Amino acid sequence: MLRAGSPSALVLLVALATMTSISIAIYLPAMPTLARELDAPMEMVQLTVSVFLVGVGLGQLLYGPASDRFGRRPALLFGLVVYAAGSLACALAPTIGLLLAGRVLQAAGACAGMALVRAIIRDTYPRERMASALSTVTGAMAISPALAPILGSQIYLHFGWRADFLFLALFALLLIALAVPMLPETNQNRDPQALAPRRLAANYGNLLGNRTFLGHLFSGGLTLAGTFAYTVASPFILIGQLGVRPDVYAFLMISTTGAYVAGTWTAPRLARRIGLERALRTGTAICAAAAVLMAMIALSGMVTVVTVVGGMTLYMVGMGMALPLSMAGGIGPFPRIAGAASALIGAGQMVTGSLASAASAAVAGWGVGGLAAVLVGAGGGAVAASVLLVRAPADAT
Repeated sequence: MLRAGSPSALVLLVALATMTSISIAIYLPAMPTLARELDAPMEMVQLTVSVFLVGVGLGQLLYGPASDRFGRRPALLFGLVVYAAGSLACALAPTIGLLLAGRVLQAAGACAGMALVRAIIRDTYPRERMASALSTVTGAMAISPALAPILGSQIYLHFGWRADFLFLALFALLLIALAVPMLPETNQNRDPQALAPRRLAANYGNLLGNRTFLGHLFSGGLTLAGTFAYTVASPFILIGQLGVRPDVYAFLMISTTGAYVAGTWTAPRLARRIGLERALRTGTAICAAAAVLMAMIALSGMVTVVTVVGGMTLYMVGMGMALPLSMAGGIGPFPRIAGAASALIGAGQMVTGSLASAASAAVAGWGVGGLAAVLVGAGGGAVAASVLLVRAPADAT
């Protein structure tokens, strides 16, 4: 069994944390074909991303407290089984409605990784190393959205879009096979009352009443929302409008992913120099500047592959900085309810992202202009949250 906090343990956590990002990105190149084969409008296909994000967000609200009650290990293994079943359901779905249902089930399992990996890191790393560990996880997670479309496009071109979801089912089985013998239990202070309705309400109420926690939640969630808006819109802008081939589209994701990795690498180093809160504001400001740039591109009519991908590359630098810092700043002050704090901040980020992806789908007819409008709202809101709400660290609870 792995020693908690070891490099090997961190590698396993990274693999578990990539479930969500891979599930979102792997079938993006196949979206236009999926819409034709299921005779579904573009908006319904885009909703397969939105409903997944809602499921991932809301499911974390139960997995976090369940891990505080029963331990991280059993909660995570249960989520992996559910994720495998949901992935198989998506692969076999004959209609868009059943595909949406399969995505909800898939999300109900994937959210275990999102919530519990952060809680495990909180259990095993001191605060000064937590931002670095989270940056490693989120940075590695950023690679998966770049590699997943490349892999997914090849699977789709050779075997069809259903094979993408079958691959996810096999990925879940592999994670189960690795986690059973290797994953240690890190929660040494289990709370028998963590799932009691009153305790749940008290814990979540305590978190939602904490100004700094809310500031970190919205700072990270809104920057992430802009990324999900681009995820939903990009196949139809780049492939549908600008004529990019599905396999070339997959490689274009490398640019934005590289920018995100650069941001996550910069975040802990900048935080050590100027403080976590000021570093967070720097990241959100970069996102806002990139959003304004995207709006200028749309208004000027200079919509090309280079300008669209270039604008989002700048945005992803800021998001790569803001996301791990917002997680560390939001979870760190709450060691006794780390599972609940991790779940709530993750849920807030995913639900915010789902709203942005739904908004992007609603204005899909506007092309880059619609995407830019969502980005401006997300980037501006993130800056406001980091400036107006984030001050000193919250008192430990």
